[in-house]
Formats: sequence, structure tokens, C-alpha cells
Amino acid sequence: MGGMAAVLINNVDVYAIANYYDIPPLQKLATSKFDDLLTAYAWDSKEFLSVLQHIHKRIPDKTCALRQRAVKAAASHIQDIVYTYCPDFPAAICDNNDLPGDLLEHVVFRYEEQLDEGRTELRDTVAKLSRTCIELDNTGTELHETKTELGKTKVELEKTAAELRNAQVELEKSRTECAKNCADYTKVKAELEKTKRELEETKNRIPWPQKVPDFGGFGGLQRQSQSVLAQK
Repeated sequence: MGGMAAVLINNVDVYAIANYYDIPPLQKLATSKFDDLLTAYAWDSKEFLSVLQHIHKRIPDKTCALRQRAVKAAASHIQDIVYTYCPDFPAAICDNNDLPGDLLEHVVFRYEEQLDEGRTELRDTVAKLSRTCIELDNTGTELHETKTELGKTKVELEKTAAELRNAQVELEKSRTECAKNCADYTKVKAELEKTKRELEETKNRIPWPQKVPDFGGFGGLQRQSQSVLAQK
């Protein structure tokens, strides 16, 4: 038997003596020490089974805290004890009538705890899935509303694009008319400049008199005209 198992058995004996002589402080100390040793114990099914047998022989009280802790530890490793086939396990069960019941009680309790944890986890998962479904439904509604809004926006954008295209066509027409008008204006201006130059040239070719003759009014002009005609 390993050193740690021997120490555990020594604590069991201390507890049994304290229980026999009714020394509660020593019982409490032995139980506390047993817990500390059990926490640091490197599990060995065969070795711990001998400790468990010793506990059931020395401590007949089923409600004893130390005994319950030991059985609980064994129950938590029951698969290792059973599936690795500890050779001493059948004999231990036969030699200790309370051991099977204790182990079964703790194993059932342990599995009930696991089932409770599983049920709680399942309830949490179902609740989470329900919330997720609600969120997905809300998201689907929001997506549908967004899609509808996007459809309306698309129609507005297409309408605006059509208006912009029409405006661009009108702008091109206006630009063409403006270019045509500018060309006509340039042509007219050139013609006016040409006419102005021609008038200037004509004006320069005409020998204008320095002084206009005085024919003595209309009557004198008439007489002058008759005189010219008579000479002819």
C-alpha cells in the first residue's frame, strides 16, 4: 500500500478513536486532514478501495462526514473502478454490505446532479434559441422593411436619373443653339465690319467740296438750272 493511502488510513483510525471516546474537536481535525489529503491524492482505484474498506470497517455510522466524503470520491471514479476491472472490487462489495448501497447512492446522486445541470443547460439553450428565433424574426421584418425602402429609393433614383438625362438633353440643345447664335453673331458682326469698311472706303473716294456754292436760295438755284439748260 502506498504512503498516501497509509496516511489516509491513519486519519481514519484517528477519527474512529475520537468517535469512540466522543472527542468532537479531534473528529473535526481528522475529517479536515482527510479532506486535504484526499484533494492532493493521486487516484489509484485498487489502493483507494482498500482505504474505503477500512473506513467501512472502522466507521459504521453511515452519516459520518469522513465516510461520506470517501464514498463520494470513489463514486466520482466509479467508471475507473468498474471499467479498469479492479480485482478487489467484488471482494470489497461482498465483505462490506453497506459499500454497494453507499456507492450506488452517491453515483445516482452524482448522475442526478449531472442531469439537473444538463436540464438547466438545455433550458438555457432552448431559451437562447427562442430569443435567437425572435431576433431573427425581428431581423427578417427589418430586412423586409429595409428592402421595401430600398425599392422605393431605387424608383426615386431612377426617376431622378431620367430627369437628369432629360435635363442633359435640354442642356445640349441649349448649348447647340447658343453655339449657333454665337456663329450667327460672329457672321453678322463680320458683315457689319465689312460694310463699315466699305462705307469708309466709299466716303474716302467721293471728292467732297470744301465750300458749298451759294445759289441764292431756291429761286437762285432755279435760275442757275435754267441758265445751264439754256447753254446746252
